[in-house]
Amino acid sequence: MSNKVYYKKPGSDNNRTAGNSAASAKVTATGDPVVSGTAYASPNPPKKEKKYRALNVVIVAMTVILFFMIIGLVASTSPRSNTYYEKSSASDLIRRMNYSGYFRLMESKYENEALGYTADKEPELKVPYAISDYFEAAFCYRGYAGANDPDADKYIKAMDQAKAEMGEYEYIADEINEYIGIK
Repeated sequence: MSNKVYYKKPGSDNNRTAGNSAASAKVTATGDPVVSGTAYASPNPPKKEKKYRALNVVIVAMTVILFFMIIGLVASTSPRSNTYYEKSSASDLIRRMNYSGYFRLMESKYENEALGYTADKEPELKVPYAISDYFEAAFCYRGYAGANDPDADKYIKAMDQAKAEMGEYEYIADEINEYIGIK
């Protein structure tokens, strides 16, 4: 493809000449060419290549996908959107601990407390809450003890208090210690 610009001579409709020909160009005092007439586009404009069409399709598709992702993000961050929390019983909490781990137990405990179900109001929740408290204190102790922080002692006291409230599930404290790596 040629990128030449053609010029139209004043008073001529069909006479096309290249911009650097002597018939259509004049030279200024400095030697720069001056062309009289008006410029118009090449009679054979360059065709859009297929790769640009494909690129445009990809850009449009990505824009549509991004639009729906933003809509989903906005919908999922609205307060309590499509989320229903219900009270977890003591047996549910123990089962979650056994199948999902201690972190899920701790999460369920905080969900229950946010709904107003505390160990004071619901005595059956005392043991699962104690296990959750022990795990949380042991996890924090492990972090503070590894950093030789003096605050680690307060977590040992919290662990002892939670272990005393575990009752028949006191053996879980040893499992938690092994899981976290406390000797």
